[in-house]
Amino acid sequence: MFQRDDPHSLHPSTQLAQPRLRFDYLDGIRGIAALYVVLCHVCFDMREQLQAPEINTVLRTVVTSTISHGQSAVAIFIVLSGYCLMLPIARSTNGELKGGMRNYFKRRILRILPPYYVALLLSLFLHIVIPANAASSSGAHWLSGQPALTTDAILSHILLIHNFNHQWEFSINPPMWSVAMEWQIYFLFPLILLPVWQRFGLPIVLVISCSIALVLYKLEIHSWFIILFTLGMTGAVVGFSQKALSKFCREKISWRRLALFFGTIWATTWWHPVGHLVNDLMVGLATICLIVSCSQLLVENRIDIASRFLGSQWVKTLGTFSYSLYLTHALVLAVTELCLSPWYIQPTTKLLILISTVLPLSVLFAYIFYLTFEKPFISMRSKHTQEQSSSKI
Repeated sequence: MFQRDDPHSLHPSTQLAQPRLRFDYLDGIRGIAALYVVLCHVCFDMREQLQAPEINTVLRTVVTSTISHGQSAVAIFIVLSGYCLMLPIARSTNGELKGGMRNYFKRRILRILPPYYVALLLSLFLHIVIPANAASSSGAHWLSGQPALTTDAILSHILLIHNFNHQWEFSINPPMWSVAMEWQIYFLFPLILLPVWQRFGLPIVLVISCSIALVLYKLEIHSWFIILFTLGMTGAVVGFSQKALSKFCREKISWRRLALFFGTIWATTWWHPVGHLVNDLMVGLATICLIVSCSQLLVENRIDIASRFLGSQWVKTLGTFSYSLYLTHALVLAVTELCLSPWYIQPTTKLLILISTVLPLSVLFAYIFYLTFEKPFISMRSKHTQEQSSSKI
């Protein structure tokens, strides 16, 4: 799913040769993408009801298109993961993984697993409270999480391998399907992708990631996310590495125009879907081009409309707890649907009610969840990193 690092924690250290920079736009992109996921799942719950003949055709088309592009947000999260993990390495003087592999995995564990397992427990509790025969009252999205209380589903989620089987993939808490794939990519990064980059450079690491994705493609586990992750790595290297190829790409390519180009191609698929693979690659390319463009402005101490919006306070704040929002919004949607189920509400009205209640309630609940179960482990990880840096001085 996400790279969930605070962008401001990417610049500590004596290892870095470049000055401290504030990558607020990364949080902004992450926050908008997470909010879109919530909107997408609200629309998913209303999909069947909006198929009625009396429903406005334009509204029906917009809702259907929104649902079909929900995975675009996940593609953005994966690109951000590759970018954020590679950023301190690209900006360092030695191109090494800061603190070594052992500390890398410690940081990943502290950042990803505690809130994930708490959200998993809350999801299982809600499935117990809402029995399977009443799950339909909690909306189509929550219903897609059935069967939830099976040994296979629970164990696969604990081990973060639920993406290997379609019966487990969307069970319990459907949005969690992407967390497993991202967790697995975290192992590829230091074991394969980073060493290949260190020895052979960008072109070869892209070839390797495409090869791995192709080999795994038939497993139907969204293996092309590996390519998206590598695109994120590439963006960090192009944006900040001092190697000749990176400098050439940084100075000679118009990244903002490329972002508009790939974004336009992705926008055309909004009304005419072309499959998840092509759609994800287009939005991934548009995202990384936009990020490189923003990084150029950042280094040059300039700002434009896009970077100003992405770095605005409310968007940036939303991005800081976007992981919690992603993990918990399905719970809020399910409870809201359950509360509305006793009454018949005209579909268009119900859609408006869900949007106006689920979005703010999901944000509020996610923020409380973040403060309770996510932020303490971020602080613990930051303290551990600072102690390491101090011990090396």
